[in-house]
Amino acid sequence: STAEAEKKSSGALDPDLTRLGLYLSPAALQSISFLPVVNPLFAIPPGDSRHEVRAFLPILSTVELVAITPHMHLLGRDVTVEAIFPNLQRRQLIRIDDWDFHWQGSYAYREPIILPAGTMIEMTAHYDNSVNNPKNPANPPVTVRGGERTVDEMCLTFIAVKTPGIPSL
Repeated sequence: STAEAEKKSSGALDPDLTRLGLYLSPAALQSISFLPVVNPLFAIPPGDSRHEVRAFLPILSTVELVAITPHMHLLGRDVTVEAIFPNLQRRQLIRIDDWDFHWQGSYAYREPIILPAGTMIEMTAHYDNSVNNPKNPANPPVTVRGGERTVDEMCLTFIAVKTPGIPSL
């Protein structure tokens, strides 16, 4: 309309309608910590279609496990992460039987899992560095070591933990 055009040409601005809402928690909150279960020191020989690499993380104080994020690159085939409790019982935390570098993500638990002090987290990963792996970036295959580049490999899982009983942010 003509009135709107005149308003804009005169430099008049619409009023700022921004609103801000603050919500306060009745209880103290805690941020979530991300701990790495990682083994950077490995080499996958060329031609090995099922090379196993393990990584470990000791849990030093009791925590609640709220999420888990396994990570490998193109040679990754499968991954399992388990908790080995102080009484030596095991609990599978995640298992991915057909790893896909392009579909990795973080997985949140419906209910937190208590990991008592003295628990050991164990990651077991398998890699396919053979000519039969269509995702292998090297043809012919070469020795692949742990590293940051996509053509390197990783044996890594992040676990998201917090203090038991304290709500997270």
